[in-house]
Amino acid sequence: MKKQIWISATCLLFLSVNGQNYCFAQISSELVKRAQAEIQDSRLTEKTLQDLQQAVQSNERDADAHLYLGLMLERMGLKDEAYAQYALAVKYGPQNPDALVALVKKEIKQGHIPSAIQMLRSGLDKFPNNPEMLLIVGDYLIQNKQMDEARTVLETAFKVKADIFGLPTSLGQIYLNGHQTRAVKLASMDLAKDPKFDRALRVRGVAYMMLGDYQKAIIDLKPVFDNAPNVPGIAEGLFDSYMSVKNYKEALRPGIFMLAFTALPDVSNARLQDKLVHLLDKLPFDYVQTQSAQIEKEIDERSPIAAFHLQLGQVFDKAGHHQMAMSQYQRAIELDPKYVQAYYQLGLDYESKTNDWRKALGCYQTAHFLRSWDAKIYLSYLRLLDRMHNKNNDLAQKTKSLFRGF
Repeated sequence: MKKQIWISATCLLFLSVNGQNYCFAQISSELVKRAQAEIQDSRLTEKTLQDLQQAVQSNERDADAHLYLGLMLERMGLKDEAYAQYALAVKYGPQNPDALVALVKKEIKQGHIPSAIQMLRSGLDKFPNNPEMLLIVGDYLIQNKQMDEARTVLETAFKVKADIFGLPTSLGQIYLNGHQTRAVKLASMDLAKDPKFDRALRVRGVAYMMLGDYQKAIIDLKPVFDNAPNVPGIAEGLFDSYMSVKNYKEALRPGIFMLAFTALPDVSNARLQDKLVHLLDKLPFDYVQTQSAQIEKEIDERSPIAAFHLQLGQVFDKAGHHQMAMSQYQRAIELDPKYVQAYYQLGLDYESKTNDWRKALGCYQTAHFLRSWDAKIYLSYLRLLDRMHNKNNDLAQKTKSLFRGF
């Protein structure tokens, strides 16, 4: 249920959490509104700061005054002073921790992570086994790749209250590493409450894929991919699942997406490229040509990435679709006119695939001009100059021979 802050008729601040209201303040509603607005808009005033300071001096046990004073100080960059106020807000705040949890979630949603973390630390000192707080901490640890610590925290929360929505999925994400069957069961607990819960579908879909149950993996991962096709891990998981059941046509879209949103300039992802080449070998050329063009357009509408077009060009070259490859290199250059690697790859194809040496030389020259220290490019440039020189000499000798007969 949506959480929201509101002011009661008696001028007390309440947090509405899951349909219940908890008193969390003593300062006036006017000051609460003013502090909220200034914090929200990052337009802090000296008057509001002074009023909050006066409030905590007048009543040390005023939890809400400490809270809003802390939020203002944190926005001003005074972190140590802010954290001290958060601790006092928790110390003098309500015995029911739901209000604090709701506020922490709001801070995280607004991107104010340091203040949220400090409030959590203070809250856990007072409520060490509160499962809602432990869930927030566990998710934060997952995001920071501290999986062992996250597992300890989340398992503690699960023992206290297993049916908190989202907790089973968070713990299931931890269990993907070595306990996939358990991960399926945990994610399914949340999906029983909300069949469209994106994160649970991700966890269960990946678990199914790791267990080799590819049809079930596709059922879970496809809606996730359709909602966010730019998520590399999901795109690759869906691609691998389609490939495993030999549904090659459906594999093309996630395959191209997985390449697009992992592409980095001058770093060719050979592993993903080879996967896509393997797929292209199993599809009719006409299908690849028409469908890939539509998928590329969709990707460019989302986020045009020069490195993606370079890498897709390399995939097409490996699959023997050289004209399509050259179009990709040209598109990469359109997006980034100083993209050295795209000029170089285009030069290689002009030289070896179409025998258009003059265009190839132009590409090498541009690449060399942009990156004069690159020995590979310079040697390709010199080699082609030498080839063109030798060809001209051979032509001259043949012409002389023809005229000797006259």
